[in-house]
Amino acid sequence: MKFKKLSALLLAGLMTASAVSFTEIIPRTKFTAYGSATGEYPNVSSGKCGENASFVLDSEGTLTISGTGDVKQPKELYEPEEDVIFLQTPKYSVKKIVIEEGITEIGMCAFNKLSEVTSITLPESLQIINAFSFEGCTSLKSVKIPDAVTSLGWCSFANCTSLEEVILPNNDEYDCITPFGNCDNLNNIVLGEKSTHISQFLFSQCTGLKEFTIPDNVTFIDFGAFNECTNLTKITLPDSVESIYPVAFGGCSSLNTVTIPKNVSEIGAGAFLDCPALTEILVESENTAYTSKDGVLFTKDMATLVQYPEGKGNGYIIPESVTYIYDSAFAYCDALTSVVLGENVDKIGSSAFEECANLKSVKIMNPYCEIYDDYSIPEKNSNLRLQGLDGTGIC
Repeated sequence: MKFKKLSALLLAGLMTASAVSFTEIIPRTKFTAYGSATGEYPNVSSGKCGENASFVLDSEGTLTISGTGDVKQPKELYEPEEDVIFLQTPKYSVKKIVIEEGITEIGMCAFNKLSEVTSITLPESLQIINAFSFEGCTSLKSVKIPDAVTSLGWCSFANCTSLEEVILPNNDEYDCITPFGNCDNLNNIVLGEKSTHISQFLFSQCTGLKEFTIPDNVTFIDFGAFNECTNLTKITLPDSVESIYPVAFGGCSSLNTVTIPKNVSEIGAGAFLDCPALTEILVESENTAYTSKDGVLFTKDMATLVQYPEGKGNGYIIPESVTYIYDSAFAYCDALTSVVLGENVDKIGSSAFEECANLKSVKIMNPYCEIYDDYSIPEKNSNLRLQGLDGTGIC
């Protein structure tokens, strides 16, 4: 999958706390729990899994967690292959996880790789689900996340390849980072009625999403919310949406068309960055901030070219009314071969033509055009012919 430079730069600060790259979610690995081949289970396994928490695994494969406070990984349930916690292998066949009331936090990797777990019951007291808590629970099909949860950690349910349904907290406060990455079958997601936004990275790398209708109560779509949902073909935005943040739909490689609702007044840079199938961005006629011409997104006054759909391709002559090429407006448009900027264009924003692999000709008519940075015009492309540009970067 093609790496998104803009997205990566903006995410760099977040990735420093994790040993796993944002674009390299832990590889899916088949784990065979001991005893599962014969159907024999240990009679009882029990122990501590937190300062005030304990666990019991019964002979039917039900793992029950009780107590208060936070839960750490029950070490007795795993074979410690290495010191690296990600590589531990389940020791027993756990079929069901029941976490009782009183538990408020699930620790990092607490139940990861329990590949035979089919159901998880989470208590209403739960507030935090940490990174990789249930990563690799490949038999899990459905999960309801309690309303009190305020944090869904990095890849907390990543690689749950059988997961089909998620009921999200009915609040407007939880943070998350790619909790459902590589969940290939996740296609039924229920947002709470109190949710007024799609949290940043909430559905990032959620490859099971093919179509999604955002509920009417949502007012903004946060940074990277649907980033790299590679099988998403259709997104329906309600009239309640007012803002679409940068890279909100970046890397949605199957998305072919989108309609901006009438109340949207803010669209961030690269909102639809690196969407090679996107051939047009439409705007409802009642919208007072934006408009569309020939599938290209502009501000209503046609003074700013906001985004050129990557799938449109070929040569393009920018309308005479345009004075500003927005940040990342043409970035990753591999099919774009030539572009002519009229004499009224006086500013080219950051990364405006970055990674346009087949761009051969850029003609700039304004001798005083301001170029924001080195990535605005990809001079490193040896096949690119710039007309009107001198050695100082001023036309």
